[in-house]
Amino acid sequence: MNNAKKIMKDVMEGISELQRETKSRDIESQVQAGAALWAISEHARDALKELKSNLRAIALRELGGDPGTWNQGADDSWAKVVVPSEQLRIRKGADPLGLRDRMTHDEWDAVFEVEEKVSIKKDATLKIANMQSGPGRDLLLDQIETVAGTPRVSLKRED
Repeated sequence: MNNAKKIMKDVMEGISELQRETKSRDIESQVQAGAALWAISEHARDALKELKSNLRAIALRELGGDPGTWNQGADDSWAKVVVPSEQLRIRKGADPLGLRDRMTHDEWDAVFEVEEKVSIKKDATLKIANMQSGPGRDLLLDQIETVAGTPRVSLKRED
C-alpha cells in the first residue's frame, strides 16, 4: 500500500513540473510538456479501465449478480461499485411508434411515452439567410443564437 502512495507522490510531482513547463515562454517546451501530460492521462485511463472492469466483476460475484452496493477500502483509498437494477429499454432498430396501430391504445400507453425534441437543422443558417424579412423571421431570430464551438486540441508523444 505504501508503494501506491510513493508512486502517486512521484507522479504528482512530475505532473506539477510538466504543468510549469506548459506556462513556459517557449512554445516547443509547452507542446512537449502537453504531449507528456496527454500520454500520462491516456495510460492512466487505460489502467483505470482495466481496474474498473475487474472491480465490476468482483462486485457482481460478491453480490451474487443482484443489484446493490459493494465497497472495499484500505487506509485512505476505497472503491465503491453500485450494481443497478435491471431496466427496460427499446431495442436498436425497433419501431415502437409502428406498434400503435397493432395493439390497443391502453396497452401501448401503459409501456411507452413520446418525448418531443426540437433541434436546428444542419442547413438552417442558409435557410435563415434566404428568408424574407418579416415578423416570422424576427420571431425565429429571437429564439436562436450562433455559438462558437470549442477548438479541439490533440497532443501525441512518441516514446
